[in-house]
Amino acid sequence: QDLWDDLVTNCCNGVEGQDSCDFYDSVSVACEADILRATYIIDFDGLNIYDLYGDCETVGPPMFSKSRAWYDLSNIRRKSQIVRPVPALDVPCVNSYPQSTWLNQPEVRTALHIPSFVADWEICNGDVNGGYGRNYADVFSQLTSLQGQIR
Repeated sequence: QDLWDDLVTNCCNGVEGQDSCDFYDSVSVACEADILRATYIIDFDGLNIYDLYGDCETVGPPMFSKSRAWYDLSNIRRKSQIVRPVPALDVPCVNSYPQSTWLNQPEVRTALHIPSFVADWEICNGDVNGGYGRNYADVFSQLTSLQGQIR
């Protein structure tokens, strides 16, 4: 609760609400520091960002690369000047070891017609995510133009 109170004070001008909180584009050093504290909890204290009320499952050998969550949060906070620490797990709180083991078996790769020169399957690939080129800073205008056109 203390961290949330600090976030509201430093990032939301003391008023909790969607219109008053600026976690994305804040220029406040205190807000950035509070966001870093929250990010540390998300990245390192076992908070499952894919299931907030579920347990954090970390069975099997960890994969040492930047996590999918790291890239997701980096996209959200891409204007931030804070350099975020890189977590060790590939996808925090997700045990991808069984899928990786099965999908990388030679007989499975053959059955799926995966050529031998193609790299092993990973739940999240740092090279792919790190090299991703962004076409738009946001897609708000595209989404608003689609509103009313979808049945």
